[in-house]
Amino acid sequence: MPAPSVFLTFLGKYEKQRSFQLLTNMVPKLNTYRFARGICAVALLSLFLTSCSSGPSGPTEDLTEVLIVAFGNSITKGVGDTRRPPGYPYQLEQLLKPLHPNAIVVNRGVGGEETPEGVRRIDSVLNRDHPDYVLILEGINDVGSRTPSATIINNLGMMIRKIKRSGDVPLIASLLPVTRPGYSNTRILTVNSGIRALAEEEEVQFVDLHAAFMTDVDFTLLLSDDGLHPNSLGYNLLAEEWFEGLLDIL
Repeated sequence: MPAPSVFLTFLGKYEKQRSFQLLTNMVPKLNTYRFARGICAVALLSLFLTSCSSGPSGPTEDLTEVLIVAFGNSITKGVGDTRRPPGYPYQLEQLLKPLHPNAIVVNRGVGGEETPEGVRRIDSVLNRDHPDYVLILEGINDVGSRTPSATIINNLGMMIRKIKRSGDVPLIASLLPVTRPGYSNTRILTVNSGIRALAEEEEVQFVDLHAAFMTDVDFTLLLSDDGLHPNSLGYNLLAEEWFEGLLDIL
């Protein structure tokens, strides 16, 4: 279970936390790839922490290890990203490091996984990793195999409840838009509506990756050639959206 205010305990006072939230809200909404906003937020945070120093030695960093598990399918694994290591988990970890030097994001993506397999697998991940936070991005393969939307949502709900019972904090994201034949964007919108409702019902943080992709220029520029997985730019955007989602619940 994560320690209270685990990412910002070194700020010390509620007023400083409120000031930081106001500061991050000042970051402009860019019309290009919004990964730059995450970089701006980190830079502003560094300046803010320096200004908050109350002594000659500056603020004390919280060295508690924070473990975040990225749980999902091949999109979490990073297929389509030409960098090494691939995918959003490593990029998210780099965004978090200035806030918490010992933040670790573990990539537990498995290619081809559908939600029933995710329900079965998540127990072993929780028992092995003992995470503080779990980021769930599952369901696109179920859409491709024409699994009923209600079944997808039910399976995602089981994952959330298993994470809660383990004492960890789940976050869940919407599915990305695609261009690959055989995957219906209409079905994706239906599933995403169900995911949003599930997040509200379970009172967990909802990260709208679909909306982020649809907001930034032409979303096809964020996809790899297969029309299903993001490219490097797309994974950068995923990392930033998860980053902002984590900040919202601290």
